[in-house]
Amino acid sequence: LQIYRLRTDPATISTEALRRMLQAYHFNHPADWSKYGLSSSITGTIQHDYERLITPQGVAVVADYATNLMWQHSSSPTPVTWKDAHAYIQQLNTMRYGGYADWRLPTLEELASLLEPTKSQKNMYLDPVFGTTQLWCWSADPAASSQETA
Repeated sequence: LQIYRLRTDPATISTEALRRMLQAYHFNHPADWSKYGLSSSITGTIQHDYERLITPQGVAVVADYATNLMWQHSSSPTPVTWKDAHAYIQQLNTMRYGGYADWRLPTLEELASLLEPTKSQKNMYLDPVFGTTQLWCWSADPAASSQETA
């Protein structure tokens, strides 16, 4: 199993840098967003090694051994804006969700590593190990300009 070392600090990423990142890491990018200046559809070769775990606090998390990252099993109970996502993360850390106080929004690389080539039952390109409540995923990385989205 290849272990991916991904950027952990937020950064402003251009659409060209995003396209290069998807190709360099061989990530999946199932949707064709080329008409928006983003990447066309890519079927990557990343091999995940997910395990759903229950922490001693009784909280479900997902370990990804391909990236050595731990993820919340399911999303926030209600949809949140990008700004509110930061407050939600702070709340997880304050309450030591799952016994941890180092939760954060993922970088684009970390988030893109999760993309699957086909849609799940909830119309998302995420492995079913993550549950079915996700409607949207936020990254810690701001867009390169107000004209771009990532």
